[in-house]
Amino acid sequence: NVDEALKGNQTVENVIVVKRLTVDDRELKVGVEDRKSKIENQSSTINSPPLSSIINHLSSKYIWWHDLMAKQSPICPTEMMDSNDPAFILYTSGSTGKPKGVIHGHGGYMVGIYATLKYVFDVKPEDIFWSTADAGWITGHSYILYSPLINGITTFVYEGTPDFPDIEIWWKLIDKYRVTKFYTAPTAVRALMKFGEDHIKKYDLSSLKILGSVGEPINPEAWLWFYKNVGREKLPIMDTWWQTETGMFIVTPMPSVKLKPGSAFKPFFGIEADVVDDKGNKVPPNTQGYLIIRKPWPAMLLDVYNNPERYKETYFEKIKPTVDNRKSKVGVENRKLKLENQPSIINPQPLPSTVNHLSSDFSGFIYFAGDSAKIDEDGYFWIVGRNDDVIKVSGHRLGSAELESAFVSNPK
Repeated sequence: NVDEALKGNQTVENVIVVKRLTVDDRELKVGVEDRKSKIENQSSTINSPPLSSIINHLSSKYIWWHDLMAKQSPICPTEMMDSNDPAFILYTSGSTGKPKGVIHGHGGYMVGIYATLKYVFDVKPEDIFWSTADAGWITGHSYILYSPLINGITTFVYEGTPDFPDIEIWWKLIDKYRVTKFYTAPTAVRALMKFGEDHIKKYDLSSLKILGSVGEPINPEAWLWFYKNVGREKLPIMDTWWQTETGMFIVTPMPSVKLKPGSAFKPFFGIEADVVDDKGNKVPPNTQGYLIIRKPWPAMLLDVYNNPERYKETYFEKIKPTVDNRKSKVGVENRKLKLENQPSIINPQPLPSTVNHLSSDFSGFIYFAGDSAKIDEDGYFWIVGRNDDVIKVSGHRLGSAELESAFVSNPK
């Protein structure tokens, strides 16, 4: 239908707010409240309709695809956009409070997701890339919809779980469609582990070249099972760490590096990530601390919709940099390009207006990720999890407070 078609169109003038399949009436209300007009002296408000009434209303109207397309022009003029014009708004899971409407732009976001997929998964024109994520989450948005198509490769889309209609469905699809790059969540890997290995062995997975992990830290046992049974003990696993807010891979291996089961390796090119204490000081090796990013990156969030103060408070004011800890840099110095007499090829995008209070050399820039991590003696990052108390289900964060609230609200 038209809504689905618009989700893949970057030339429309309206900004798309992506709605996840798991959204409930409470989260829908958050989005409606964010869109309320702030016109002075206007007393009317917008009441959020129940999700069920919206679905019933839409189901009463049908549009035939061929009738609609017959009225359309075969020419679609390109709409000129500024790089920081909003492309879409994607709401976070709300594990640390009210869900945030994360705004991503056109230019930087596209550059970031293009480069990360290209180099991390070593994509080739003949590749068939399969991310098993929901397209309504950032993983699906970045690496099902946009990045594969920008890279000019085939993106494989399958709507379903790894155990329906049976536990062999993923392997059947990889075998049938000759998928070359496979990107999934540790939760799915662990769910399939309990069924043993026989359900994999009967299928030809020789088309696979690279595996990937996303959504949560992958424990060494699941990593090794994935490596042995799906990767046939020869395919590298790209264990990527990133967020809705980062838009693109931040800490990630490359296909050619030495891997450690359970480690996300090191920051991607141009990323200065680190692990610090609550004062912003770098912690010793193998010590748990706060995961931060010291400089802007192409696909970073531009703002929180209708709430610039929350944008600053949540991501840029949790930890204040000091003179000493500004000198502690990991990422670019570990993996910088040693090109003599060459100008810098990595230029950070201009900061959005909401953080213009930061100095032009980014000495006051510290992005607070909200995750805990460790860096070992070799500089490898080990992601521990969220700083807050949450429960992970299929790579999605569920706050304990949300679960407790749901239990209490149940009359039974």
